[in-house]
Amino acid sequence: MLGLLSAVGLYVTTPPPPPLGYDPLASKKYVRDLEIYGGKINVIAVEFRHSWSQLWHGKNLAYTIACLTVLVASLCWYIGGRATSELDTQVGLNIT
Repeated sequence: MLGLLSAVGLYVTTPPPPPLGYDPLASKKYVRDLEIYGGKINVIAVEFRHSWSQLWHGKNLAYTIACLTVLVASLCWYIGGRATSELDTQVGLNIT
């Protein structure tokens, strides 16, 4: 619950993004230069790094926290369910 509430709080309190700033990946010349110097893999790596850094700012951070919270809660629920089912079968075997 704490993770989801913090995600909602971040989403509500995040100011809007600044108006059109300079994004080098939007420039064809910059992308072409990247490809000339490092090949396609360089362009892919720069785009991945840019996308990864965007996850930790603004409203995207709220989405990231919400998804990670749901993922961790589901994992805990799954592990807890498996542990109790194994415990039930072990107790059932010891009764005889």
